[in-house]
Amino acid sequence: MSGPDMYFDDPADRQMAKAVASGNIAEIEQLISGGTVNPQKTGRDATNWLVIAILANQKQSLNRLLELGALGDPKGKNAGQALFTATISDDDYWLKRLYEAGADLNNYGGGDLLLVTAMDTGNPKRLDYYLANGADIN
Repeated sequence: MSGPDMYFDDPADRQMAKAVASGNIAEIEQLISGGTVNPQKTGRDATNWLVIAILANQKQSLNRLLELGALGDPKGKNAGQALFTATISDDDYWLKRLYEAGADLNNYGGGDLLLVTAMDTGNPKRLDYYLANGADIN
């Protein structure tokens, strides 16, 4: 088994993972709005719907998921893991979009403070973005 669905055991969650990765907005809406899947579900390795959207380069999926409440607590695990994935991504869109949606840059993801992750990328623009938007090493 490989692909985004490998992080989930429940068939509906596996279906959702595939829908997110393929950009199937109608199916995402149906699964969440119908109560079939939790918009804040986390699978193995802290993988959540937002992470899958970022890794699959599905901007429409990410935007709709944010509208449907997939971010959850701005300093929570879903937000942190999504920010971590966005921080190590080559595309600035992901980080900016999560921040605009309310994700707190003073969070942890991938086991580290996200500001440290931003420093570790070696991308000065990424670090500058964190600092310009209030990220604090403390």
